[in-house]
Amino acid sequence: MRRWSRLEEDRLVELIRLCGGGHCQRQLKQIHAYLLVNGQSQNNFLLTKLIRTLVSARCLGYAHSILDSVSNPNAFLWTAMIRAYSQTHDHAQAEQALLLYTQMQKQATPPLTFTLSSTLKACARLASLHTGKHLHTHVIVHGLHSDTFVQTTLVDMYAACGNTADAQLLFDRMSIKDIQAWNTMIAGYVRSGDLTSALSLFHQMPEQNAHSRVEIVMGYAKVGNMEPARRLFESLAHRDRSILLYTAMIVGNAKCGDIKIALMKP
Repeated sequence: MRRWSRLEEDRLVELIRLCGGGHCQRQLKQIHAYLLVNGQSQNNFLLTKLIRTLVSARCLGYAHSILDSVSNPNAFLWTAMIRAYSQTHDHAQAEQALLLYTQMQKQATPPLTFTLSSTLKACARLASLHTGKHLHTHVIVHGLHSDTFVQTTLVDMYAACGNTADAQLLFDRMSIKDIQAWNTMIAGYVRSGDLTSALSLFHQMPEQNAHSRVEIVMGYAKVGNMEPARRLFESLAHRDRSILLYTAMIVGNAKCGDIKIALMKP
């Protein structure tokens, strides 16, 4: 295989970028054919770009077939496909993400930050605590246990699997807690029905955002008590009443049987 020059690769990257979106599947497949004809069937860099764009164009199966055709995929290529499967709500695709990670490990390819975070998301989707704990050891072995993004994904995985105690332990050990980490831990408590712990964290937050408030509103809805949620909503300035929060209030009131309140105009 002739190594393409940087200029040749940059031209193809730009062409792939221009074909982004949901209506360019045919053009993207033509680009793949062009790469095959020109001896670039094993070009990890270009194929990673192509796979990411195919995924955004809803060509998941075709993207996977490209990965299967590469004899020695690098970590970026594996991660592009694992991430694609982990971002859906489909359990079968989450299982596919775990399978790909296993295949990647068999080829002794060291994972990236996004490889492990995406695989952990798949575990959370499947509520697979055993697999999640196994991945936790991989996080430590590969020296990613101090990465804030990976730590937050671990917190989410443990909470999604019903183990809020270990999720809280990991959260407490985080040296840097961004707002995403706080929201993840709050969401974990809301999911488990522990509104008291969720509220405790909510009031400890250095800064709250729309997602923080939405989680608390949904927590009140889960326990069938929307009155405190309404007080929270009414205490906010109009600029802080996001569309997400309005939607949560409508859904929460409807769940609690307050149809008239749910249908009231803001």
